[in-house]
Amino acid sequence: MAKANLKSFDDLFKSSEQQEKTNGISSLPISKLQPFSKHPFKRHNAEKMQELADSIEERGIIVPILVRPLENGMYEIVAGHNRVEASTLAGKADIPCDVREMDDDTAIIMMVDSNLQRETVLPSEKAWAYRYKLEAIRRKTGRKQNGVQVDTHLKGIKSKDIVADENGESAATIQRYVRLTHLMPQL
Repeated sequence: MAKANLKSFDDLFKSSEQQEKTNGISSLPISKLQPFSKHPFKRHNAEKMQELADSIEERGIIVPILVRPLENGMYEIVAGHNRVEASTLAGKADIPCDVREMDDDTAIIMMVDSNLQRETVLPSEKAWAYRYKLEAIRRKTGRKQNGVQVDTHLKGIKSKDIVADENGESAATIQRYVRLTHLMPQL
């Protein structure tokens, strides 16, 4: 016998504002979204943006964007900046969003992981993405031991090795990319 999937009493009587702030998929007004402050990835060029806008106009958004609620009632876009811009271009007022509570470091890691899967990622974008992810992992894992950043939760695995393994790169390649972020912006 199948169990009925009923909402709890509390869920039935939540205000719409309370429902909007909980985790899950929601349709949010684009006007309540703001870009991620440390987003190192470039937006699509005008031609690709128009193609995406046409697709959204024809089929809608297939994959919801990822956002996190902010204290001021707004939502920060973690992943989906191009979809938001294309939706605006297509004349949409609302967009489906996966709303998740997350701290800054988790948001950075999720933003990097979702954007590194693009077809084309510039070396400068990869460099900043790896740097942000490395810094976030280091903040989440703890302090240095004997001058080496060690993740106490992962039994001695270095942060650069985590980033390397997750992205199919060597630890040395990750370090080379991160060094690019220390160059003068003109370079």
